[in-house]
Amino acid sequence: MTRRSTKGVFTALLLVMMLLLTAVPAFALDAPTSSTPFSTPSEVTSITIGGKAVVYEADDNGSAKFIRAVLNPGSTEYDLKHA
Repeated sequence: MTRRSTKGVFTALLLVMMLLLTAVPAFALDAPTSSTPFSTPSEVTSITIGGKAVVYEADDNGSAKFIRAVLNPGSTEYDLKHA
């Protein structure tokens, strides 16, 4: 390979990497289309987040289960963090 063709291949590789890396955050920010509540695990007796009650949910875009704080209407994550 000549120096010029090596430079072209390297440039193309960097372009592909850049496109893939800009797409990853977009996929990570996809919100679930729905959440399904599930019962409290038997091993858990009590959980609060910032003094707020929690709900146990599984989202439809993966198999992970989440423990989420139940916020008052109009409250935000900021309110929970600075309670």
